[in-house]
Amino acid sequence: MMKNNFSLLGIGACGGNQVAAFKKYGMNSFYINSALEDLQSLGIDNIHYYHLDGANGCHKNRDVSKTYLSDNYEDILRNIERYSTGKYIFLFGSIGGGTFSGMCALITELIESELNKIVIPVVTIPNFSESLQAKTNAYESLKELLDVVKHTVFIVDNNKETNYVKSNEILANLIYSLISDVSTSADGIYDYSEICSMLECHGYGIINTFTRKPNQSNITSELKRAVTNNIFCDIESRNPLYYCGIKNSTMRKTVSIDTSELQLQFGFWRDLFLGYQTKTNLIFLSGLKYPATTINALYKSIQEDKRRIEEDLKSSQSESLFKDDYSIALSSSLQEKKTLSAREKLIQMRNSK
Repeated sequence: MMKNNFSLLGIGACGGNQVAAFKKYGMNSFYINSALEDLQSLGIDNIHYYHLDGANGCHKNRDVSKTYLSDNYEDILRNIERYSTGKYIFLFGSIGGGTFSGMCALITELIESELNKIVIPVVTIPNFSESLQAKTNAYESLKELLDVVKHTVFIVDNNKETNYVKSNEILANLIYSLISDVSTSADGIYDYSEICSMLECHGYGIINTFTRKPNQSNITSELKRAVTNNIFCDIESRNPLYYCGIKNSTMRKTVSIDTSELQLQFGFWRDLFLGYQTKTNLIFLSGLKYPATTINALYKSIQEDKRRIEEDLKSSQSESLFKDDYSIALSSSLQEKKTLSAREKLIQMRNSK
């Protein structure tokens, strides 16, 4: 089966939960974490996970994660090679946390250079209501990743769907539908090689299913809605776009697509792959420009948090914790009680025993 050429690697708590959502599909999966409790909570066979030796969580510290990786990377690579099948590895995790955020770019580069696999990162950015540390981690991690990644990157936006269990289920369904449901219709085939070409394309990717209403012939509006309304970061307007792939569960003669309208809104693709009579209705765009609008919004949210914290610090520094007019002496004639030194207090305590 086509899906056997793909493996899943979840790093950190978020990545573990995302990969665990694929259990019902029987996908080959492996998990890495710095917190053993997070791994055990997934209810997975312990041969399919790796706990970073000596680690007890990263508490959102990317440097700690990188140190753990430097201490364990040879063992990690041996385990990934042992438990991953096929040529492609989908790499899952939150870049707002610690474990995955610190090692995301490094592990992507390591797997590709050392194991000769193709890595498809599926990274999650935090909701902008989350902590300054989480957002800073995401910004720094994404910058590192995009400097080294060679193939399609999916970026899940937690501002889109705040029910993360639901988001994980949607994500698992989308990726499984992409790699397992290949069309075989004489009307047109969106085949395995075309899907792989799209995944191997450098740039940003988005994927979503769409619904065709009964007796609906033109599905252009449904495709547009699928591209603009999903769990991933919004794509840029007037986008450079390399590939567009569309799976349709009906026969060619029953539907029509205004490809010119799609290209005017989402970008002019180099190639279009159309498949009919599949199990799912799905559109996949790859080779897109990275979502600069969302990344800039993340940066602005970081700057706003920093401004508020700096204002609070200035306010607290301007207020004196202790006041000078605290004396309760009634008369200068009253003899002041001598204050004992620390040494004198200790000697007094020792002598009282």
